[in-house]
Amino acid sequence: MKKIIGYLLIIIVSITITNVNAKTSLFESGTEINLNEEVEGTQFSLGETIKQTSNINGISFKLGNNIEEDASKTEYTFALGNKITIKSSETKDAFLIAEEVIIDENSTIDRDLYILAKNVTINGVVKRNIKVAANTVNINGTIYGELKLSANTLNINENAKITKLTYNDTIVKNANNNSVITTEETYHVDDNNSISNTFTNILKTVVTNILTTIVLILLLGKLIKPLKRDNIDYKELLKSFGKGFAFLVLVPVIGILLLVGNLTANIAIIFGIAYVLVIALSSLAFNYYLAIPLLKNIKNDIVKVMIVSAILDVLSFIPVVGPIIAIIRLLTGIGLIYTLIKEYTLDSKNEA
Repeated sequence: MKKIIGYLLIIIVSITITNVNAKTSLFESGTEINLNEEVEGTQFSLGETIKQTSNINGISFKLGNNIEEDASKTEYTFALGNKITIKSSETKDAFLIAEEVIIDENSTIDRDLYILAKNVTINGVVKRNIKVAANTVNINGTIYGELKLSANTLNINENAKITKLTYNDTIVKNANNNSVITTEETYHVDDNNSISNTFTNILKTVVTNILTTIVLILLLGKLIKPLKRDNIDYKELLKSFGKGFAFLVLVPVIGILLLVGNLTANIAIIFGIAYVLVIALSSLAFNYYLAIPLLKNIKNDIVKVMIVSAILDVLSFIPVVGPIIAIIRLLTGIGLIYTLIKEYTLDSKNEA
């Protein structure tokens, strides 16, 4: 059983942080970034203008004002910016949040596309499904799966080919007579507004947790430094997972037993407060432990933890995989906090 949990933990951590076949993990920051060298692995980019003209054989994370993928190929794209343009490029899955998103006619999304934006234009090919929450959506490309959207205005132009179209019944739809829509459905806004809600929830979660991470690291920076490692020790993570599970089960039981006695009721209340605090800090401990050794190219520890926190938060919304990541994050984080407390206790005894 321990081996199964261990293998599961290693696989999930590897998938969530970097590509399984990745050889390198790179970080680029600056006012103007040109990604013109092929990358095997995960690429993090932070800048005013980001332009990719080479292949990224892994996951690409981009945060900037003007983001452009031009004549390139990417495994998975996560981008947050003011304007995002996918031009003459190919990607498997893309998650895009921006003021304006443009997928040009020579671009291909091999699987699924998720967009949260004000204005969206899709002129390329999407081989599976699209989920969009936007003000205005313009379609002049080919969508082999379902286009499901929540928008105010939908413009379907003459070259558009859509296998299945699902949209809110309050939308203003303008469809060219030459466009092809195989199946068309509408939903009532009050009953099914899940697309925009999902994107909003993801954005709120990521932003809230990043801000919380910054505050907690500034307040507890020195206290969590003992968790700093040069490399990830998967045996330590496995042990922490087990300790976290034991803590989650045993502490409530002990608390209930203490509540039975009048003299121990106050201790039970303290147990309860400690229980809540440890759970609240578990994500920070887990993120911190992973971020330091995984993002060695980044000098600032806070930025490292912010990046890992954002990645795990987004991935936690993925069906099936998301809950598994959340459980591992919680239990392993609790176990790491136990290790932290134990180290401080031993240090205190040695000093005494």
